[in-house]
Amino acid sequence: KIFSDITTTFMEKRAQEAEEEFYDRKLTKDDLKAMDIAKNGDVSVGEFLEFMLVTMNKVDSEDIKELKDLYSALDTDADGSLTLNDLHQYAYGEDIYDDREDEEGGNIQALSARSPDKEGYVGGIAALWRKVH
Repeated sequence: KIFSDITTTFMEKRAQEAEEEFYDRKLTKDDLKAMDIAKNGDVSVGEFLEFMLVTMNKVDSEDIKELKDLYSALDTDADGSLTLNDLHQYAYGEDIYDDREDEEGGNIQALSARSPDKEGYVGGIAALWRKVH
């Protein structure tokens, strides 16, 4: 137990020192190049966050990949944003609105008969994570 506590304390101290060292250094041209995941010459907020979180050992590259896969699975229309319709489509395989005709034959949109359960769409993030993996 004592050895474990000493080892844990040492590892935490070393991680803190490495983080402080990282914060104190200047960003370089090579850092910007490494951040530019899309290789388009610009660094987006997402690219910056990903680089910083991985570099600071807050997450690893595999965590980032898995979260991106999760996002892609939820973004059912692949437009780069999540909407209530995406979640509904993912959960039920149908749009949240049904196209129907009114009495004069015109189209109207009505909410689907399905609605999320108490846990929300797809049973919550934990269930989602398991489903994607």
